[in-house]
Amino acid sequence: MKYHDPFRRCKRVRFNPRKGKKWPMMPRQKLILHLYNLNLKTNEVAEIMGVTRHTLYKHLDRIYYKLDVSSRGEAIQKGVRE
Repeated sequence: MKYHDPFRRCKRVRFNPRKGKKWPMMPRQKLILHLYNLNLKTNEVAEIMGVTRHTLYKHLDRIYYKLDVSSRGEAIQKGVRE
């Protein structure tokens, strides 16, 4: 008997490091940058997103890596433009 697999139809994008491109920004990561652009504090952003501060910091680490920046201000400038 076959069972229903809800992820079967999801097409996953494969990342090829040889091409030199990084993963694109995800919608949730863009939302985080927009919330920081509104001058909200970390606790406020975490509460709005419904995550802990630790999870939010993990999101920020990934955002910094994708945008190739080292500060929140640079990430906001670069990320909001994309």
